[in-house]
Amino acid sequence: MKLTTIKAAIMGLAVISITGCATKLDTVAVKDSANLKTASGSLKTVTEPAPDLMHSQSSKAGFGLLGAAANINAGKKLVAKGVLTDPSLTVEAKLSEYLTSKSGLTKSSAMTFESRKDVPDVPTNEGGYVIDAETVLWGLNYFPLNWTSYQTYYTGNVRLIDPEGDVIASTNCEYKYPETKAESPEYDVLVSGGGVILQQNLQLLADKCVEQFKTETLAGL
Repeated sequence: MKLTTIKAAIMGLAVISITGCATKLDTVAVKDSANLKTASGSLKTVTEPAPDLMHSQSSKAGFGLLGAAANINAGKKLVAKGVLTDPSLTVEAKLSEYLTSKSGLTKSSAMTFESRKDVPDVPTNEGGYVIDAETVLWGLNYFPLNWTSYQTYYTGNVRLIDPEGDVIASTNCEYKYPETKAESPEYDVLVSGGGVILQQNLQLLADKCVEQFKTETLAGL
């Protein structure tokens, strides 16, 4: 196995281990809903490649770094089939629809970056607003005590930025689906057809994140 793959496996394990400590945005609600309702100008989204799909298959669990590397490669191959899309794209699209329907803002082209590290700490849109949803973690994992049942998971940060560069609304989303082993599909079912069921689950979790953002931060609109 290539040294680069082993290094990637080490990094992958590190990412999994520190995900719980990754930066999570505090929940901040819009303070001046009336001002947002009357806001005009453009509303841009932020687009960058999603992080690697976290792919944890139980059959590879007992092989240490080799198993981790195999999982990373399997995740890349699954994404390459073209069925899975970054849940944050759905979050941004649906929140853009919602915000433009509740204000004088109009949807504009996305701000596109080659990687998340290229995204400014606070991306701004001169004379307009920015809705920025970042995928922190997405993928599949098996239940610890039931290696044949799999959950889909998504963790992301969402924020709304005004023309002055102030974050006026933000939240962190963390979801897994299904919640119980009885409802969880087997691996082959979840990834069949390039991950059709996995994609449906990711979209469901993205929708939950959209509703969370609307409820926690945009209740006055």
